[in-house]
Amino acid sequence: MEETEKGLTLPDFGALLRERRLRKGWTEEDVAEQLKITSRLVRAIEEGDMQSMPHAVYARGFIRAYAKMLAVDEATVHAACSLLKDPEEELREQEYHGRAAAPSRGSGFPWLAVLLCILFLAGGAWYLRDVLPDLFSHWSAAPEKATAIPSAPAEVPEERAPVDTPPVPAAEPLLPVNNATSPAAPLPEEPIILGGTALPPETPSSAAAPHEAALPATGHRLVLNAQADCWVSTTADGKNSQRVMHKGDTLNVDFEEKLVVKLGNAGGVEVVYDGKALPALGKVGQVKTVTFPADIQN
Repeated sequence: MEETEKGLTLPDFGALLRERRLRKGWTEEDVAEQLKITSRLVRAIEEGDMQSMPHAVYARGFIRAYAKMLAVDEATVHAACSLLKDPEEELREQEYHGRAAAPSRGSGFPWLAVLLCILFLAGGAWYLRDVLPDLFSHWSAAPEKATAIPSAPAEVPEERAPVDTPPVPAAEPLLPVNNATSPAAPLPEEPIILGGTALPPETPSSAAAPHEAALPATGHRLVLNAQADCWVSTTADGKNSQRVMHKGDTLNVDFEEKLVVKLGNAGGVEVVYDGKALPALGKVGQVKTVTFPADIQN
């Protein structure tokens, strides 16, 4: 049996537990009842029978609980528990010790990496010390001034002898085309040329505001004026349309019988129905669905 540094074995530790149990006058069944284990497992612990014990993890827990009942010191308990090892644990320990004992094939690699790093840093320091100052001095040097090319002397006009010219008679005043009382004829406006394309002169617009435009001869018209961003869905006589309106946008919807309007921001849209402004259909941020003319009449 494997021994610890103090020479303790599992049978020795089990005999210690049995001796203290008998001093207290306990039977194996008494211990088994208190530890919630079988009396067979109590007997295996006292005999140091590792083959009859469960997995080493559970066996260590039972031994520690049994030793605590009998007030065994912690050092002795730890030495005994260290002897409990499953075949898998022993195999893992053998592999670990084997790897630790085997010489490392790449033991020189870290030193090589350190050496390469040192050489790289030394080269970088040399570059910063010797090369960069020359580059900076070359870039900061003032460019040579361009040699001024003398321009050709200006030609001096030759002096000529004065020539006698006949006097020019004074021009007669022009008579006005229109009477003094008649207003001056307006000049025609010239077209504005923008990007090579002549635009006709602006004329005052006679179009009315969207909600003041002439109503359709038959049916109804709904005008939406966006005061804030709003998602709008309209179904006019069964024909659906969706769009996002931004502040300042206007939407005209003509229909004959039925119009269903769904607004994603009911408080951010002004509504004009058949030329008549309606109160807000809802609050800001509220989703609202309104049917025309049914909801308006109700």
